[in-house]
Amino acid sequence: MADLNLYKCKKCGWSIEAPKNGGDIVMDGIVMCFICYDCWHVFKRFFELDSTEEEATELCPNCNSYNTGNWKPNGICPQCGGELEDKGFCCLMD
Repeated sequence: MADLNLYKCKKCGWSIEAPKNGGDIVMDGIVMCFICYDCWHVFKRFFELDSTEEEATELCPNCNSYNTGNWKPNGICPQCGGELEDKGFCCLMD
């Protein structure tokens, strides 16, 4: 199970439930967070442990761009640049 923390922007209110390091291992795979550098949408994706999929070719579900990369909470809101606050542990994902 992956531990997810709640992150919320103090400026615009944007929020996300995400692993502290941008990714975590679950029962039969890995959950990872990605960011689109075209529309700044952050999204999670599950990879099975035996998967050979490449992270670098991750498609943004918001704008269908391949201009994406790994994302982890770093204190800066991807939507407005404001301060991203770690509200602490919120749930488990299996």
